[in-house]
Amino acid sequence: MIKSSFREMDLGAIRSAIAPFALGTEVEQRLSNMPDINIVTLGQGGGRKGAELARFGWDIWMVNSATVDMMEHDWIDRKIVLVDPDRGKIEGTAKNAAVGHAIAQKNMKEFKKIAIETQDADLVVIPVALGGGQGNGSIPTAAEWIVKVREMAGKSRTVVFIASLPSRDESNPDVWKNALSGLKYLQELIARKQIGSVMLIDNELIRNYYEKENRLKYHNRSFSALDYSNITVAKTFFEIMTLPLLGGQVSLDSAELMEIWSTPGWITVNEREFSFTDEISLEHEIESLFGKNEVLASLNVRNSIAGGIALITGKGKSVSPVIIDQVKPLANKFLGKPSVLHSAVIQTNSITTHSYLIGLSVSPKLPDSLLESLMMKYEEEKKRKEERESNALQSLSALGGFDSVFDQKMSASGRKQVSLDDLEPIKETGKKRVTLDEI
Repeated sequence: MIKSSFREMDLGAIRSAIAPFALGTEVEQRLSNMPDINIVTLGQGGGRKGAELARFGWDIWMVNSATVDMMEHDWIDRKIVLVDPDRGKIEGTAKNAAVGHAIAQKNMKEFKKIAIETQDADLVVIPVALGGGQGNGSIPTAAEWIVKVREMAGKSRTVVFIASLPSRDESNPDVWKNALSGLKYLQELIARKQIGSVMLIDNELIRNYYEKENRLKYHNRSFSALDYSNITVAKTFFEIMTLPLLGGQVSLDSAELMEIWSTPGWITVNEREFSFTDEISLEHEIESLFGKNEVLASLNVRNSIAGGIALITGKGKSVSPVIIDQVKPLANKFLGKPSVLHSAVIQTNSITTHSYLIGLSVSPKLPDSLLESLMMKYEEEKKRKEERESNALQSLSALGGFDSVFDQKMSASGRKQVSLDDLEPIKETGKKRVTLDEI
C-alpha cells in the first residue's frame, strides 16, 4: 500500500523534481483514497524504473534472472529470481531476448504466483526496458498470466506497461531487434484489447531534455541521464495519480482517470509549467502543451482515442468561468476529438507563482516515422556488425597463399622410445662369421 504520509516516503531526488501541487497537504490528507497499485518489474531496466515508483510505498515484485542486477535494491523484499538448471551457474541473458523468453517459460509458475498475488490491485504497472534480454523476453509470459488472472477477477485491461526505448547511440543490433520485437508484441496486445495503455519512454528524447535543462541535483549529488529518466517517470506517474485527490471547479475522479489508463493504446504525457495571467491565451497554452511539451515520448496526439487535461493553479489564483469553459473544448480540438476525454480545473493550496497544464493522450498506434527510424537503426547496426565480421574472412583470404607450418605433413624422424626390452642380450640367429682357424 502507498505510504500514509510524505514523511514515510523515501523519495530522494524525486522530491526536488516533483511539482509542488503533488506534495501539498490536500494530497497528503487523501493518500489513502489513491487507487491501489502493484508494480511488477521485468529485467534490470524495468527494475530501476519500478524501484523509483516503489519509493511512494506501492507494492513491488522485482523479476530477473541475474541476481547481481537486483543487489542495488536491497530495500525491496520481493525479488523473484528466474532460474534455469540447464545453464549451471550462468546468470542473465547478455541482451538475448530469446534466451530471456526461454527462461521465463521455464519459470511459468513464478509468474502465475505473481498474477494471483496482484489480482486485488486496482492497477498493475509493468516497467520494462525494451532493449534488454530478460526484461523484454519476459513480456509474453508476464502478460499472459497477469492478464488472464485479472480477466478472471473481472478487472480487464487494468494492466499498464511502462516501456523504454534504447538511446540511439546503442550500437548492438540485438538490442534493437529486442526493442522492435517488444513493440510488436505490445501492439498485438493493444490490438486484441488485452491490456490498457503503454507508457512509452524514448530515452533519446529525455536525454535531450536533460542536456538542455539544468542537471538534476539533490543534496549536492549529480545524476546521470538514465537516473534522470527513471526519476522523471516516477514523478510524472505520481503527479497524474494525485489529480483525483484534488478538488476544483471541475474535478477528475479516479474512475475517469482509470478509464484513460485502461484504454488500449500508447499513452503520452504532456506537462507545461507557465505563469497564469488574465491576458493569457489558453488556446496557445494548450496547443503548446500537446505540441511541444511531451515528457516521455513524442506520439501522434491528434489521433487520440482517449485523453485527459488538467489545469492546476496555486493558492490565490482563481480561474474565471470563461477559462473553465474553454479547457475541455480546446483539448478536444487538439486531440482530434477522442471518444474518451476527461478534464479538471483545480486550485490547490500550494504556494507557487506558477500554474500547470497536464495532458494525457492515448493513440491506437505508434507514429510511422518512429517505427521507420527504429527499423533503420536496426538495419544500420546489423549491417555494421556483418561488415566487421566479414573482415575476419577477408584477412583469411589475404593469407591464403601463405604456406603455414600447420598445413605441412610431418614425416617420421626415425627416433623412437627406448624400452628395457631393447637392452636384452641379442639371441644368436644360427649364422656366424667364419674364421681362419675353422678352415
